[in-house]
Amino acid sequence: MVETANLLNCLNIDLGDMKKSKLAELLTNVICSPMGLESLSLHYWRLVGKLALAKGLGMDFTSHSTVMRSLEEAEDWEKLELWMAIVWRSVLSSRSVEGVEQVTLKLLL
Repeated sequence: MVETANLLNCLNIDLGDMKKSKLAELLTNVICSPMGLESLSLHYWRLVGKLALAKGLGMDFTSHSTVMRSLEEAEDWEKLELWMAIVWRSVLSSRSVEGVEQVTLKLLL
């Protein structure tokens, strides 16, 4: 996944590019991988937020808790802030807020 993250970082793909391809699925897989957490640029974390807001993407955020905890442990507050916005959008429809409230409070502090 490091190679994929590095390739994405070089390509600088934007929202219009994502709508025309299966790049959204690839991007989700990279973000949910341990190497993606470290390697993927903030541009793509922001892009996932835009994608989630724009059309929901049908992205599977069941691993949102793992990503959330990993970013919290790494104290990567900028990526965590972006991820929490994505998580809240997804949990509001599913009512699965377990652990999300606690991490949100920590981030706000």
